[in-house]
Amino acid sequence: MRSPACPVCKSLTVVCRSQPDLHKCIGCSLIFQYPPPSKSELKKLYSDTDYFSFWGNKRSWSLIDVIKEKTATLLINELIGLNIHTGKLLDVGCARGALLTVAKNKGFTIFGIEPSKESATYAEQKSGGIIYNKLFENIVFEKVLFDVVVFFDSFEHFTNINSVMQKCNDITVKNGYIIISTPNTDSLSFRLLGKSWPHFKQQHIYYFNKKSIRLLLENNGFKIKLMKPSIKVFSLNYIKSYFEVFNTSLFAKFVSSVLSFFPEKLLSLSVTINNGNILVIAQKIAS
Repeated sequence: MRSPACPVCKSLTVVCRSQPDLHKCIGCSLIFQYPPPSKSELKKLYSDTDYFSFWGNKRSWSLIDVIKEKTATLLINELIGLNIHTGKLLDVGCARGALLTVAKNKGFTIFGIEPSKESATYAEQKSGGIIYNKLFENIVFEKVLFDVVVFFDSFEHFTNINSVMQKCNDITVKNGYIIISTPNTDSLSFRLLGKSWPHFKQQHIYYFNKKSIRLLLENNGFKIKLMKPSIKVFSLNYIKSYFEVFNTSLFAKFVSSVLSFFPEKLLSLSVTINNGNILVIAQKIAS
C-alpha cells in the first residue's frame, strides 16, 4: 500500500509501525493511523464492555469522579490564568461530566457531547448542563456558538481531523478558544518507551507533537496562546486498572504487575503527573 500524504502539512509519509498501520510524516513528524478504523470497527471498540473498565466498577466510580474533577480543575485554572472565565463551554467527550461540573462552578455556561448514553445521562444529572448524546461530527448546532471548545483525551480519536477543525472554526465565536489535551510524541515517555508507549491504541488515530499540532491549528485559523505538558491527577489504583486493560506492551504488563503487590490503602493515594500528553490553548483568529 502506498503511504498517504500527511493530513497536516501534505508531506510524504513512511510506515513506522504495523498493527495498526501507523505512518509518520517526514515533514512535521505527525504519526497517524492509515487506513483508519471503519465506523463499524470504532462502534465495536467503544461499545465493548471493557472499554471503560479501567475506570473501575460502579462502586468505585465516585472515587474516579473525584480525581477526574481534580484534573479538570487544573485545566480550568489554566483558562482562568489567561483571563478566560465566562461564556459557553463545550466539552467534546465529556464522559461523566467532571470537567463540566468544575467549569460550571467557575462561571461557565456548560454543554457536553458524550456518545455513551449511560455516561451522557449521568453527566447531565450531575452537572446540570446540556448534553448531546451523539457524535461530534453528526451534531448540528442551531443558533449556538461557543466561547470555548474542549477536547480532553478525545482529539486523537477522530478519523478526519481537518473536518473537526473546520467545525470548531464554524461553532466558535469571534476570538473564541479551543483547548486540546492529547498524546505528545515530543514527550519523555514516548522517547523512552517507543513502540511500547501506552498511548498507542487502536482507537487513537492521530499522535501529535508541538510542530504538527501548531501547524494544524494555524492552518485552520487558530493561534497558540499556551502550550505545555498536560498534568493529570491519578490514583495508583486507576493506573493499575488502566494497565491491566491496556496491557499490550511489556511496560504496561510490568507496571500492573508491580502495582499488584501494593496494599489497597497505598493504591488509593492520588498522584499528579505528566502522563505524556500536551496541553494546547489556541484562539480563533478574527477574519
